[in-house]
Amino acid sequence: MHPDDISHSTRYCETHVQYQPHRFLFCANLYGPTDGFRYGDPILTMNRLFNYAAQRALRIVGPATIMGDFNRTLCQLEAWPMLQANGWVDTAVLSSAMHGNELDLTSFDAARHSFILVNGVLAKSLIQCRTSHEHLFSGHPVLSASFSISTLLTPQKVWKLPKSFDRFLHDVDRAEKVACHTLQ
Repeated sequence: MHPDDISHSTRYCETHVQYQPHRFLFCANLYGPTDGFRYGDPILTMNRLFNYAAQRALRIVGPATIMGDFNRTLCQLEAWPMLQANGWVDTAVLSSAMHGNELDLTSFDAARHSFILVNGVLAKSLIQCRTSHEHLFSGHPVLSASFSISTLLTPQKVWKLPKSFDRFLHDVDRAEKVACHTLQ
C-alpha cells in the first residue's frame, strides 16, 4: 500500500481505469494544501505527495496521468523536471500550442494551480484541454481534457535499449537523432 504519511494525508488517490479489455490508464489525483495549511509546511507536503505520485507514474508503461488542484505552480514541484525529462507534458500548455488559444487560469483568475499532467503515451491522444464550469466552484473553474481512445488503442513501438556495460561512451543526442531519422 502507500506510505503512512501519504495515506493519512487524505490528499492522494490513485486508480487504474480500464478503457478497453486489458487496457488500463494509471490515474493519480492530488489535492495540494493551501498556504494556510495548519498541519505542516504546505510546499513540503505537496512535494512529498507529488514526488510519490511521480515515482509511481514513471513505472507505468501505458498511459498515465497525475492531476488535481495542486495549489502550487509546477515550478514549485521538485519532480516536475524529472517527469518532463521522461516525456511528460502539461495538457493545458500542449492544448494551447495545438489550438493557438491562451492558457486558462484556474485559481481566482490569477494563476494556474490545477493541472492534468500526462505521459507521452497519453499526450499523443490529447484532443483538447480547457477550463469549464466556471460557476461550480468560486474562483476555481474545472479543468477538463479530452482524449482520443482510438489513438490509445493503436499499437505503439517503444524502443528501450539496455544500459551499456562496456567502456564506450555514447552520444545520446546523436543516437536519438539517428533513431528518429531512421524511423521516419
